Amino acid sequence: MSSTFVFTNEAETDFRAAANVDAFERALAQVSSQLGRTYSAIIDGAEVTSSRVFASTSPADPGRVIGRFPDLDAGAAVDAIHAANRA
Repeated sequence: MSSTFVFTNEAETDFRAAANVDAFERALAQVSSQLGRTYSAIIDGAEVTSSRVFASTSPADPGRVIGRFPDLDAGAAVDAIHAANRA
């Protein structure tokens, strides 16, 4: 199986420029506003949820919830594998 994805590094950002600092701070605020959301899984293009969820936390601050995700069963894992093989 081959991939057409080629990794390239982002260009370096000059944080001496006030505009770059402002853009960075706006991006951090936007991402921070989304922390703690509950997400669904996507399997074969369909949203999959569960009444059970687990929290993903920051390794630097385990009290900070990055997001909550469905705690799916083995059947969902098999469905995801089959969908990936068809993709």
